[in-house]
Amino acid sequence: MELKKFSKLLFDLNILCVYRGVLNDNLMRGYLDLIRGLAEEESIEKIFTKYGIFMNGLLAKAELSKYPVVGDAWQNHVLDLILWDENTFSRKAEYLPPSKMGATLIKMVEEDLRTLQDVCSITLDRLHMYFKKNFSWLNKAVFHDPVEFKPMLDVGKTGFPGEKPGEIKEGLLASRDWGQNIPQLSSYYHDMGCGIFGRYLAFRWSVGEGFLPVENPDPITLDNLVGYGDQKKAVLNNTEQFVKGFPANNVLLYGDRGTGKSSTVKALIHHFGRGGRLRLIEVSQDGLIDLPRVMAALSGHAQRFIVFIDDLSFEEYETQYKHLKALLEGGVETRPDNVVVYATSNRRHLVKETFQDRAVGGPVSGEDIHPQDSLEEKISLADRFGVVVTYTTPDQETYLSIVEELAREEGIKMDPQELRSRALRWEMWHNGRSGRTASQFIQDLRGRMNLGENVDGWGGGT
Repeated sequence: MELKKFSKLLFDLNILCVYRGVLNDNLMRGYLDLIRGLAEEESIEKIFTKYGIFMNGLLAKAELSKYPVVGDAWQNHVLDLILWDENTFSRKAEYLPPSKMGATLIKMVEEDLRTLQDVCSITLDRLHMYFKKNFSWLNKAVFHDPVEFKPMLDVGKTGFPGEKPGEIKEGLLASRDWGQNIPQLSSYYHDMGCGIFGRYLAFRWSVGEGFLPVENPDPITLDNLVGYGDQKKAVLNNTEQFVKGFPANNVLLYGDRGTGKSSTVKALIHHFGRGGRLRLIEVSQDGLIDLPRVMAALSGHAQRFIVFIDDLSFEEYETQYKHLKALLEGGVETRPDNVVVYATSNRRHLVKETFQDRAVGGPVSGEDIHPQDSLEEKISLADRFGVVVTYTTPDQETYLSIVEELAREEGIKMDPQELRSRALRWEMWHNGRSGRTASQFIQDLRGRMNLGENVDGWGGGT
């Protein structure tokens, strides 16, 4: 590699048009600084300071990654930047094939991809070979060949959507000319999306900060939720309609605590999100005032979004529900077609009512002159959810069936009568019968058994 190759690469990177956003990446900036130092033949101290900064960031990215590395660590990072970049081409590809894009745009994408391919051609091994050839007197062991990193695989579920990122990266790396891979890249953006919504499955909305990705969403799946088959079917059917672009309703899941309302919603992203377009946005009750901002940010994307509001209920003095009510129905700005609202609550009517609200007779001094109007206002929020799914506390036999199924899933082998007896003692000492209580019982039992504890005499009281 000659110095003029570094100079040409710097020039080409500086004139990136469509994928210019990759230059904002910290690792890419470190790479540019290093290449610039080599091209301009800076002092050895400056060059290796820049090298140290670049490798420090790359080591952290590669060794702490939970995803497989395609190519070497630097190539893998550049490929990730291409998949994650939100630009004119990637946004348009979410909706349309390249044949329906302008010729100038396609030509610029081709040139940008070829430049990024040149970046990937300077592998870490080649970079180390250059250092050893030109700075052999340093005799630094760090320049050994080959350069190898080992990511942290199998450390738990992650928020990355499926296997398609690895497939498209491998296809690009095997290609002689990335400029000819536009159809494959366009298809990837169409299926998976781009930017932050193409990278993660679940998000939290933070007032003042916006969308915060959830690196490790709850791994719960619909198969893990034992019982409540009719409730799961109702939610699943509505969600499938929504994901396929058909009319769908907002959903209210209400009922007793610990019955799986929230888990049902969180499981949907693993059922529809991996390899698909469904994304989950959790908005707290305090964040309801930001709902217009949330909707505006989501409306321009091809993904389908569930805005998830967990444990929704309001006291009499709280007025945030009016923001949600306007969004669901009745506001000047309509809810985008790619957004539905799923909420969970222990209250059917969401806004607290009192016996005075339903008192018969004339108004009491100092109270509402039109009490019926106030009552209608309070119960109207729940009416704006087209699908209402009820979760009730399981009876004893259903609770025990849940325990038995969870025990099978965990590989716990125990006399059925003994297991049932312990499960009943556990629920009496703890939170009553529910799917959550059953899960807590099994987790405690599994933990004690894994520690080698003899649980034969355990009564479950502590």
